Amino acid sequence: MKSPVWAIGAYVAGVVFAGAVIPGAGERGVAAVAGPVMCRGELRSWVVAGRGRHLYLDVECPEPYAYLSGRIEFGGASLREDYRAPEDRAYGDRVSRMTRGVRLMPPAGIGFVDNRLEAVFELTLEQVACLQRDRMWSARYVLVGANSNSAMLATLGDCDCEAPARVIGGAGLFGEFPGVDAELGDEIEAGRWARYGVAGPTEALPDVGFGDE
Repeated sequence: MKSPVWAIGAYVAGVVFAGAVIPGAGERGVAAVAGPVMCRGELRSWVVAGRGRHLYLDVECPEPYAYLSGRIEFGGASLREDYRAPEDRAYGDRVSRMTRGVRLMPPAGIGFVDNRLEAVFELTLEQVACLQRDRMWSARYVLVGANSNSAMLATLGDCDCEAPARVIGGAGLFGEFPGVDAELGDEIEAGRWARYGVAGPTEALPDVGFGDE
């Protein structure tokens, strides 16, 4: 479980030093000090084929930040709802985030959805906004190469979340998480997505009010 050191320190300090004199009360009272808003992230996986598994992340945030909740998973751009095969097919099907609100499923009759829990994260609002960002990389999607697992590991790292050792060590053709160690290349700038068959990243999430929690 991962949470920033400053968030833990701020919470502990607030609990220890919450006592305050309330003007006009004539006695020492305890002023309530709210801790930082945190969200829960569950890293899970299901079987694609054989031992190979597909990673995804479910995020749940409390009100009034529930709009930040939702599944985060990756695949080939051709699986997005907004994908249109580019004129130059050499630019097609890059590794990208899936359409928000749409869940991937294993091939019929091959994989199975057991939704195995791999890790639980305690996430700040900043981390969730980072995780939910729409992304596309320069690498073409390959089932056992640059794929959903590669993208999930890269995104977790970019947003200061530490993947469990079992996931990191599951690389290789016969590992549980093939492709997790594959290179994705650079992220493609938003203005160039149309060349790869996608008009552009989906609309950014609303302002989460950093610092107001």
